[in-house]
Amino acid sequence: MKRAEEKYLERLKEFLLLNLREEGYYPLLIELFKEKGIKAFQLPAKTKVGFPDIKVFQKDGFIIGYVECKKPEENIEKWAESEQVKRYKNYFKNFLLTNFISFKHFLKGKEVKTVEVVSYDDLKKGNFEKANLEEFKDLLKDFINHQEKPIKSVEELAENLAWRVRLLKDEILKELKVNSALQEFLNLLKSYVIHTLKEEEFADTIAQSLAYALLIVRTKKDFIKKEDVISDIPDSLTIIRDIFLEILKIEGKELSWIIEEIENTLNLFDLKSAKLTPEELTIHFYETFLRAYNPKLREIRGVYYTPKPIVKFIVKSIEELLKKNFGLNGYFDEKLKLLDPAGGTLTFILEVLERLKEEIKETIGSGMLKSYFENTVLNNFFAFELLPAPYVIGHLKVSQFLDSLGIKNKKFNFYLTNALEFEHKTAGYLFSHRWAKEIQEADRIKREERMLVILGNPPYSGISANNSKEINEFLKKDIDNCQNYYKVDGRKLEEKNPKWLQDDYVKFIRFGQWKIEKSGKGIVGFITNHSYIDNPTFRGMRQSLLRTFDRIYILDLHGNKRKKEPDENVFDIQQGVAIGIFVKDGSKKGEYAEVYYHSTLEDEELLTRNEKFDFLNSNSVETVCWKKAEPKSPYYFFKPVLENEEYQKFLRVDEIFKVYSVGIVTGKDKIFIDFDKESLINRIANELSLDVCKVKEFIQKIFYRPFDVRYIFYNPAYLERAREKVMKHMLSEENLGLITHKREEITGDWKHAFVTTCITEHGSLSSKTTNYFFPLYLYTKNEKIPNFTEKFKNYIKELYSEQPSPEEIFYYIYAVLYSPDYREKYGELLKYEFPRIPFPESYEKLKEIAKFGEKLVRLHLLKDLSLNTFSVKFEGEGNNKVEKVSYKDEKVYINKNQYFYPIRKEVWEYKVGGYQILKKVAFR
Repeated sequence: MKRAEEKYLERLKEFLLLNLREEGYYPLLIELFKEKGIKAFQLPAKTKVGFPDIKVFQKDGFIIGYVECKKPEENIEKWAESEQVKRYKNYFKNFLLTNFISFKHFLKGKEVKTVEVVSYDDLKKGNFEKANLEEFKDLLKDFINHQEKPIKSVEELAENLAWRVRLLKDEILKELKVNSALQEFLNLLKSYVIHTLKEEEFADTIAQSLAYALLIVRTKKDFIKKEDVISDIPDSLTIIRDIFLEILKIEGKELSWIIEEIENTLNLFDLKSAKLTPEELTIHFYETFLRAYNPKLREIRGVYYTPKPIVKFIVKSIEELLKKNFGLNGYFDEKLKLLDPAGGTLTFILEVLERLKEEIKETIGSGMLKSYFENTVLNNFFAFELLPAPYVIGHLKVSQFLDSLGIKNKKFNFYLTNALEFEHKTAGYLFSHRWAKEIQEADRIKREERMLVILGNPPYSGISANNSKEINEFLKKDIDNCQNYYKVDGRKLEEKNPKWLQDDYVKFIRFGQWKIEKSGKGIVGFITNHSYIDNPTFRGMRQSLLRTFDRIYILDLHGNKRKKEPDENVFDIQQGVAIGIFVKDGSKKGEYAEVYYHSTLEDEELLTRNEKFDFLNSNSVETVCWKKAEPKSPYYFFKPVLENEEYQKFLRVDEIFKVYSVGIVTGKDKIFIDFDKESLINRIANELSLDVCKVKEFIQKIFYRPFDVRYIFYNPAYLERAREKVMKHMLSEENLGLITHKREEITGDWKHAFVTTCITEHGSLSSKTTNYFFPLYLYTKNEKIPNFTEKFKNYIKELYSEQPSPEEIFYYIYAVLYSPDYREKYGELLKYEFPRIPFPESYEKLKEIAKFGEKLVRLHLLKDLSLNTFSVKFEGEGNNKVEKVSYKDEKVYINKNQYFYPIRKEVWEYKVGGYQILKKVAFR
């Protein structure tokens, strides 16, 4: 009797004569595996980009491995180096690559054996005498005998699930294009649940919901199949059950086999080895899963696990305030209603529940736990969440807690909804009556329930996913006695681009403020981005909060990498964070709240994350050594800031210069800007298919960085933001321009001022700070007009009998901005607005200082004659190429052997704006 391998070769020869397509050979392998006592299944053609061609599995459903096939004439050595195969062998632990003649076996990404069963020529001739049948048999045996090892950790489970769920999302997105039932499902969700839901977000929501539904059931059963899931999903997850039902109605092998993949992965999960505690689910599973699944989604939605010390500090502080200022026994009060509007995995809620549990045990005894939680907590505590994954995990965590109290099959008031959307259409039926009722109930809670406590960790996303008209108006209108965030002192904000007020966390603070105002009293406790503490853009927000609340506590945890703060962030993010606790208890004596501020960086000198955690664990609002802030117009800072009434009387540069703007943005610097004029001309001509002579008409010099003037193709029709109304005054005639900024986005001494004679780029003084440009003269037709405001011209006219020239004024301003005394005296205030300029009482004094400014301008423009005298030498042999700039022993090296000498350390470290000149600019 012929062996299976021999029969395979004979049939392969017959198939070869038929000149089949690649998939025509699949039945050969499937039959071969069948003869080996295992099953094989051809995966749908539509999804070949995501999965190999054939899945091989045991009769009990466990997957053995995958096979990627190529036509017999293909070179599998070449294919083994392709991106497709590299991806497969890394994804799939047990993987075969074959052209039906040669077989490569990979285990855990590494090649373990390659066998050419027979040569292509011998196969065509039917000459099998030299066939490597034993080696072929051994390779198949090794492949078939591989057993997927149990998954023993939640981290491993998260990583194994992530890419499978991503494929499921992609398949749902494809199905959405052609499936009217799925399109109707999307439209219903947009109408009744999430108004702003996009197709990709819909596919993502469904994919995560399905995966987590299976995960929940797997935590309760030893083995799962999708057909059994509906009856096993707990009542607390009605929405997830409904989503699952809708997807199972869709006929399609593609969705079915991907869900089976997820099933198989979950069935490999060893529940006994991996203790699925709430902490494990949140920290190791959800965070790991989301990071592997879609890190961009994590960023867009601002999804980050909140470390326990932060949660503990906020929850403990609120408990103390409830006892001290509200006459309550902490969270133990039948009238207390509490909400986490961005519940995530319910970390904050569970900390409250744990503290409440201990309070009840100590005061009235453990025998009352079940009845109090069942009758009071489950009626008065609420949470919202927009993403399905944390929603499911949150329900699982709370159900585990309730189970420990003997409370079975009771649903915590946790709703899959957007806290910032208040009104949805009334839906009598949305897949199920229960879901429709739940959506209506969530909206009712947002509108009507009077909350005493609102707490949590809102999303931090600066690019807000919540941009509906309803949400934006919530910030821009006075609502229920809450002043809007876009005005201050009764006037509109003077901000050209108040985009940071659109950050998600701002909207959640507004939501909390509004809810407490409607309640008449209460507490908001959030961990958020710390920008609202002192950024001038938020001054309207600060004034509004001051009017609503009676006391505000700000614990600034810093860690702002964008400002180059030296300490470690408590999250893995760039922006610094702060805990804000806002109290409305009726104790306010004046118009505004009392504000208390504490900095872990300045007051405690805590640099590491663990040092901050230790501080949070051992403190609360009652034990922190607060400094009292004195918020005043026009900025209402939430931290102690050196006030200077004298400085406020000086004119700002935007009150001196009439016309100004930020620098230009090309959108493609590498195309439109160059050091070499000819290279730029030729590149633009080629890229834009323009005549060279036409290109030359638009070539201008541009101040790109300090001491770094380049060439630009300045044709506004091709640039992203040309700022033509301002920059046109710098194109052909002689002019001077001042570059400075409105506020400091990096720490350290103020140093944001420079001069130029040409147009400027947006990041000319810093990549972190918006740079503004003020030309000295405006050119209109044949007229040259000083670019001064009427207010400033009248001020100078009244101040001096002899009028200074425009140049003298410019030089004077420049000298002031570089004055060490000025920078030291007003350094803190310079970080929050355009520089203010003090003018001397006499013209003679102005003229004297202006001479220093003129000298400095010539030096910075590299036009001063003193620059012709060299005090530094270029030493060392080499190719004169700048390879790596470094500093040592008063030498600035441009490569290993060549350097400039002598250069003092303070010269090497000298900065203009955010740039260290000798390190970042001079040797470009």
